[in-house]
Formats: sequence, structure tokens, C-alpha cells
Amino acid sequence: MRLPVPDTAEALGRVRCGVHGVFLAAALTTPLVPLASLPVTLLQPVGILSWLPWSFYDRLVTPGGMALLQGLLIASLLLSTAGLFTRLTTKTSLLLAVFCEGLLASFGHHPQDRMVGLYILGVLACTPCGEGYSLDARRRPVPAANAWAYGYPILLMQAVVAWTYCSAAVLKLHALGPALFQDAWLPGLGIPRTLGNLWPTHFQGAYWLLALRPALPAVTGLVIAWELLCPIAVLWPRARPWHVGFSLAFHAASAVLLNVVFPVQAAMNLVFIDWPSVAARLRLDSPVRSR
Repeated sequence: MRLPVPDTAEALGRVRCGVHGVFLAAALTTPLVPLASLPVTLLQPVGILSWLPWSFYDRLVTPGGMALLQGLLIASLLLSTAGLFTRLTTKTSLLLAVFCEGLLASFGHHPQDRMVGLYILGVLACTPCGEGYSLDARRRPVPAANAWAYGYPILLMQAVVAWTYCSAAVLKLHALGPALFQDAWLPGLGIPRTLGNLWPTHFQGAYWLLALRPALPAVTGLVIAWELLCPIAVLWPRARPWHVGFSLAFHAASAVLLNVVFPVQAAMNLVFIDWPSVAARLRLDSPVRSR
């Protein structure tokens, strides 16, 4: 039985490189050292972070401690992106990324944007994602494993991303019901975020929604329908380019119109792209190659 996804070591390795590269960019642009200026008494450890003693946080939440934590995270993500010591670094990257997100949440910030990415890091940490498109594969080639060992993780990651969108639509329908399709719902969501100054972006596009109110129920219905139908892209390869294009347009519009910016979640749609085929086509169409 052939899986409806690329099932080679190169395909899984390219996904590993892309996903860890996204988290590497996020780690480089999310400074942790400023947290040391906050009183450690503001910390409310969540989950298993509450098991750690306060003496640990007294030492960690200092300029030196936070700089060390961020340095370790960046170093681990750099190695796992390049595919060096992959069996170890994919796991350390997962643990450090989860810890840093938990630390941010303990200070009151809940970065739901990165949750789907953390799940995908967890999948990659348990797979042979370093056997292709990695420095490890160049140093010490290994015999190819069963195609399912490479294809099933990609299928699972696609299912995680698709379920994120699908479940979001179900939750919105359950929480809001018919109110979701009222013409005032989107402006009521976007304008308060435009007026505030605590958001990462300050686009003014929400005001455009006022002139488009008659069309907004149809737009909302289209978005909800797309979210509900996202699982089709997992099973039907021809739907994946449409899904990726619509998801990128959705996230761009959400940023401009609502100041809702989920860059990591948007980037996780890269798992739907057949990267070896893209690379082969680019090599085939390269001007240098055509000469």
C-alpha cells in the first residue's frame, strides 16, 4: 500500500530542515533576556514546570541564565536544522522549545501560534528524519528504511496541521453559532485589536471591513468551509497546492485585517509541499542547467 505522500528519506529530511529552520528563526527573533527584568514572583509555572523548585527559577530568570537558555536553544536548532547529530539534536530542540514556550506562558503569554509546530517537532524527534538531506547522511550514509518510516511521519504531520484548522472551525461554530455569520462579527473582532497598542502588528485594515459588511457573512462562510474541509488535503494530493495557497492568503488577510499574526502556524503548511519534486523541478528549470 502506497501512502499519498512523499515517502523518501530526502522528503522527510527536507521537512525536518524547514520546520526546525522556522523555529530557529523564531528563537533568533524572540529575545528571552528581557524576561530577567521581571520579578521572578510574577512567574506562575504551568504544567510540569511547576514541579521544578523555585531555587531553579531564581537562578534561571537572570540575564545570564536567560542568555544561556536562548543560546542553547539556538545552538540545538541550528544543528537539527542542518541535520548534524540528528537523533540527539531533534530531541534537545523539542525539549528546549517546549520549555521556552512554557516559560513564556508562565509569565502570562500564551503563544498558541506555535502549538502546532511543537507537535510537529515531537513527531520529527521520534522519526529517522536525519537519514536524508542532512549532514549526518553525508558523513555516514545509512541503508534506506521501509518507505513507511519516511512517509507515515509526513502524513501524520499533515494530519496535525489539518486538524488544527478543522478543530478551530468546530470550536468557533460551537462557541458562536449563528452569530459567527453576522456582518458585524469580523469588524467587532478586528477594530478593537487595531485600536489597542499591545499587539505585535498595527495594521489599519480592519476599517475596510466596515465598507464590506454585506459580503462578510459569505466570506466567513467560505473560511469556515475551508477549515472544515482541510483534512481532504491529507488524503488527496491534488488538493494540497490549493490548501497551501488558501492558508497563506488566510494568514496574510488575518494579519492585515485583524492583526492576528500566526507566522509559525502558517509556515507549518510547508509539510504539504512535495519538496523533492520542487527541488528537482528547480534544478531542471535552472538557467545554469539549461545552458
